Amino acid sequence: MMRQKFEQQWSVRKAESSEAEQQRMLRFLGDAVVEFDSRLEGARFSVEDFLNLEEGDLVIFDHPLHRSVDAIVNGKMKFKGQLVRVGHNKALRIE
Repeated sequence: MMRQKFEQQWSVRKAESSEAEQQRMLRFLGDAVVEFDSRLEGARFSVEDFLNLEEGDLVIFDHPLHRSVDAIVNGKMKFKGQLVRVGHNKALRIE
């Protein structure tokens, strides 16, 4: 009998969340911080060259401009995007 009550307590009921519940959760998670990385693949150089990199050095990537860039969120690939220029800054436009 105790086992049955315990199982009932922990049973999961899948239900659709209401719009109000979704908005409440969004407000709750709105200030959460995630790590976001984007990667350009193609550059290869020796460990010695890597260790000798200094401010002002130029690293050339063999990454065609038309090829998309992977966007990594918390260590998992989530998006693909294109490199774009916004004023004097560079950005990633999510596809």
